[in-house]
Amino acid sequence: MVRFLLLLLLCLLGNSAHAAERLSFRNCTPEQTEHLSQLAEQTQTVVARAITDLEEGSAQPHLLSWFGVTNPARVQAVLSAVLERFTRPPALIFNCTTAGCRPGLMGYAGAHEFFLCPAFFTHLPTLGFDTQMGMLVHELTHLTADTADFAYGPARARHLAARTPTLALRNADSYQFFIESLWSPSLYGAQPFTLSNSCPYAYDGVCDEGLAGGYICPLFTDQADCQPLPANSCRAVLLASP
Repeated sequence: MVRFLLLLLLCLLGNSAHAAERLSFRNCTPEQTEHLSQLAEQTQTVVARAITDLEEGSAQPHLLSWFGVTNPARVQAVLSAVLERFTRPPALIFNCTTAGCRPGLMGYAGAHEFFLCPAFFTHLPTLGFDTQMGMLVHELTHLTADTADFAYGPARARHLAARTPTLALRNADSYQFFIESLWSPSLYGAQPFTLSNSCPYAYDGVCDEGLAGGYICPLFTDQADCQPLPANSCRAVLLASP
């Protein structure tokens, strides 16, 4: 019994040491360190679940929405590389810094190091799009799969998937939103691109049709965010006129 307990203790210590080797922290408070450790574990869990969903076929609607393809092989390969990066050396470094930070910048990545600005901890949600977990996935696809930034934002990423799937498969934000939409099933992550939401700013929560919002898009191209026009409204009458 004593030998068994000793072996169990050595095993637990070994696992703990291995976990410590996988992540390293610089300039972070104890609270930030604990939060980032939990975030890393959560990200691994969600990415692993996404890979399983792709293998089982349950993620097909999301696959079409964000990548415009039905074959999950490329997406699985990228996410597998992201998941593997958490467990192989050298350790990932989280650097809680203000260096290089500017208003609106949440953080940036180096070869093996994530530089996290103060806004990362205060301005990013835990659910939805553009989350802390999503940012981590985004940057890890850059590091592990050489993704690029062809389209930023959910609407533009969906637009890219509909028009140029080959680029969507190489777009970092596409992987971020794919993961986030699976994690937050209440989102519109499985909605396909349609002409009625072809405005580049569709699904941003602001009506961008005509003069109604901050951006100008043709009428009836941002129906996700705009209220349907009354049949007798001036705009509806003008649109229906020959």
